[in-house]
Amino acid sequence: MLRRAVGRAVAEALGDSIVRAVRPELNDRVTAGFSLEIELAGPTKPLLGRTIAEAATRVIPGTDGIAVLRGDEIFRAFPSRLLASDNADRPDATITMLMRSAGLPAKELRDFATSERVSLAKFDTVRIRQSTAHAPPSIVTRAGRLLAFDEVTPGFVRTLAIQLTARLCGNVVARPEHAADAPEDAPEDAPEDARGGALEGEAAKTSTPETPANSDAKRDAGFALLGTYNPTADAFDPPFASASDEAFAALALAWASIADTLPAPARTAAATQAAKLVDDLGRQSTSDGIDTKAHKQIGEDASEADVRNQPLSSRNAAVDAMMLHAARLAQLAAAPQLELRVRTSAQALADSASPDFDAQAMEVAASTIAALTARGASEDDVRLGTRLLDRLLTATSDRRGRLADVALPLALALTSGTLPEQSRSALRTALDEIVRVAENLQIGVGPTPDGTPIDLAGGLALPSARLLVADAQCLRLAAAVAILRAAEPRVKAVGDENAPGASAPAPPPRAVLALTRFLAQHVANEPWTDGFRQPDTLRGLVRASLATDDCPPAAAAAGIFLALAAEKALHGER
Repeated sequence: MLRRAVGRAVAEALGDSIVRAVRPELNDRVTAGFSLEIELAGPTKPLLGRTIAEAATRVIPGTDGIAVLRGDEIFRAFPSRLLASDNADRPDATITMLMRSAGLPAKELRDFATSERVSLAKFDTVRIRQSTAHAPPSIVTRAGRLLAFDEVTPGFVRTLAIQLTARLCGNVVARPEHAADAPEDAPEDAPEDARGGALEGEAAKTSTPETPANSDAKRDAGFALLGTYNPTADAFDPPFASASDEAFAALALAWASIADTLPAPARTAAATQAAKLVDDLGRQSTSDGIDTKAHKQIGEDASEADVRNQPLSSRNAAVDAMMLHAARLAQLAAAPQLELRVRTSAQALADSASPDFDAQAMEVAASTIAALTARGASEDDVRLGTRLLDRLLTATSDRRGRLADVALPLALALTSGTLPEQSRSALRTALDEIVRVAENLQIGVGPTPDGTPIDLAGGLALPSARLLVADAQCLRLAAAVAILRAAEPRVKAVGDENAPGASAPAPPPRAVLALTRFLAQHVANEPWTDGFRQPDTLRGLVRASLATDDCPPAAAAAGIFLALAAEKALHGER
């Protein structure tokens, strides 16, 4: 049975287009470069539910195999294959597919007569992988290797922050349409230098140092942020990130550029790449390339908010605000038009007669508040940002939960130190409420539903998440939690509290440790990466979910905020 399975796998691999291209030169030696993975199924266990949707909720995506039993026949779907085909996160669709394979009609489980002997089952599997011909075999799960809480040390977190910063820096590349004009040292292959990213000096390799001779040439070449990486296909799909994700990445890199915990080469690389992204977004903005589709307008007079007398969408306004925030953090010269657009949208929101904020206006307001109160902002900008903040807090006074989606930019505004004390105190109180609720949703820290996978420990099971599991969507809120907790004084009394030296650092907040463990579990590393075509391209990226292989750029950007805040919290800094 094993020989037949391996034979079929090798035959399929030999049919791959890349393998066919090199086989004439390598002959039979081509198989020496294959990695081999065997997945063995255990006994089936009943999968209960009156409907397909109900049964699907009892499946752990990427861990449980799914089977349909019809009479004496069994039709299986293995989790590794489901992960490879990006279908693991849809167990309901897998069940429907298996029922079709079994020749069953499309109807609900309760509609099958008992005489038809149709039932569902799930099963555990063991995945054994040999990454190279001479490597020892290893056991692989959907998370690669399960991380323990005690591995989250200050050194581990610092290395994680460096790695994430280096990988995001490396994914800032020259646009293809400008590649011919770019100098030879433009970082078109920067991801190779940033892959791994565990060494302090590696972050410095992600870009060529700017000099008076090459600065203008590089800026003319045009740069962009790569999109979501699919390791199974070894492709970025889409090739480049959206304007919103690119602006968020620029902000994360700008934040990293002023982080004392990172080594100087990493900070320099982060600032350089942030500047390139801000410049790229500026190009799109001036050429009407950002979100040309109509979006809901901001405030009552947003249709005239743009300096080019064009409708200013809420998505554009959020991008503008993040661009300005990144420019100020990285000490870049922000374009006067950009500053005007951000101030105009802030004024429209602050003066709007609407008593409430919809979800898009909330995003714009929070990003704008953070940009206008960032370090280096003028007194007029801080006053405008403070007025907008006061209105936002008033509008959400009876529904603080609405601030959860924008907690990260508000937390960044809180740390800037420019807000007046009264507004700062009000914002801190509002965010404290959000943090307490978030920590109550943390898997493996507070009460959690039975059967929650242990590899998700530390994540935030947001009520809006499908199947009530945690994935990378919670990382922005997690970063806000870590930033707030890192800003708290952390001391405990020792002996006589009146005696000199009667205090000592308290243990780091367990919630932050757990959040960082959750983040690290989603970072692509060995042995999980060894089963793909280009493990070096994949290593160090942040997965969207443990039930999928895709690695979106926004997840890595949010991870940078979380890792840097966690490192401060672990050291008891404020």
